[in-house]
Amino acid sequence: MDKDKPDAIFWADLGNTLNDFVIPLYEDNPKPKLEILSKEYDFIIIDTPPNMQAAALKATILSDFIIIPCSVSELDKNALNQAASAAMMANKPYSFLASRTTKHTNSTKDLLDQLAETGFYFKTNITNSVDMIECQKYGQWVGAYKPNCKNHMQYQSLIKELIIKLDDIK
Repeated sequence: MDKDKPDAIFWADLGNTLNDFVIPLYEDNPKPKLEILSKEYDFIIIDTPPNMQAAALKATILSDFIIIPCSVSELDKNALNQAASAAMMANKPYSFLASRTTKHTNSTKDLLDQLAETGFYFKTNITNSVDMIECQKYGQWVGAYKPNCKNHMQYQSLIKELIIKLDDIK
């Protein structure tokens, strides 16, 4: 749903493994298209702009669960309350996901501590790595690009956590 910077579409166009799964969703009313997709897929992930534009608010309302990614950037950390308040106003469960972290840095430690204080976070965090950068060059997700690398294992751990959170809200 990110018209201005469609990273997912750009990434899918680079390779062929994601083309069938990345679908632009730019309509004023995305609900009918999402209803059609929900008949074909068990899970739908909506990628939105990183701020509270109309697309992000629509996605919040239409979602069953909100994942709020946050990097070690001070701008990201300062936007956490705004993103969480949108999920709370929509009465949607959410969790913060630390992403693009760098091990053994004070910035990462501070971010992880801040997220832990909220109580609404994934224990898994996604580290920044060469594999994550290179897989994008080939339009592949990291698990296809380099199976069993550290980032692939992190995403597998994240999925397990997400499934538990989704089971808890049912």
